[in-house]
Amino acid sequence: MNFKDFLDFKGLSKELRISGSGRASGSKEDDFGGWSNIMELKVAKQDPDKVFYKTNHSDTEYKIMSLKRLQKSVKDETLKSLKTGHTNISREKYTDIQALCSGTTPVVRIHEHKAYYTSQPQD
Repeated sequence: MNFKDFLDFKGLSKELRISGSGRASGSKEDDFGGWSNIMELKVAKQDPDKVFYKTNHSDTEYKIMSLKRLQKSVKDETLKSLKTGHTNISREKYTDIQALCSGTTPVVRIHEHKAYYTSQPQD
């Protein structure tokens, strides 16, 4: 994967004003606790402004998160890259990687891979 493959979904959700709370039917629970707490996610064509989710595998019913958006749809938006360039690595790490690419029996043998590791930006 390349740095361009990591996309900024957090920025998109802020731009579309997707809410971070949801309620189960009949539940007083307001907050789903963050995306990392979701165990199961479901979307339904008949409810385009809702996301159904479970925060526990033993839950029998889905909780509902309403998507509050502006007059835009996801199709109108383009996802931006999370990073615009390579992250620099430390000089020590660069030296270790170079050791893997050289010597009489290098671990990294393919020329394209060696070129990639050699071109890594460093601090």
